[in-house]
Amino acid sequence: MIPEERHQFLTQFYSQTVQVAHELRIPIYHNVSANVLDYMKIALMISNVNWDIKEILSQHNTYVDILVNELQLFRNQFLRINETVLPVPKAVYRTVWDQILDKIFYTMVEGYDDDDNKNKRQRIICHFRLAMQMRNDAVMKVEL
Repeated sequence: MIPEERHQFLTQFYSQTVQVAHELRIPIYHNVSANVLDYMKIALMISNVNWDIKEILSQHNTYVDILVNELQLFRNQFLRINETVLPVPKAVYRTVWDQILDKIFYTMVEGYDDDDNKNKRQRIICHFRLAMQMRNDAVMKVEL
């Protein structure tokens, strides 16, 4: 079907294109992840939390509920697309979630950083490190 003289060109084009496809996913899906959540709203909610040890409740704050609900909605929509519209490759699925998690962690740091209390920052850094470890574990377990 393909003329023999074009075969070498197409083989080279294919191999070079496939090599950079992964690198292109990040900037392409950056826009998807930027519109999944209202990151500014979450950062503002985090910055309004009183982080004094005596004031911290035994339950999580409202921003956690909002974050979890929004992520569940997005996940359900993403899975519905995968099942009914178009199969989403596992690498694309992981890239999108990786971008979303990066933005969430950046948003959390921005929200936590609004306060000048050094002890608070130290506690938050510990929680952030734990969250990063959880993120790495979660990304490895993602399956479609």
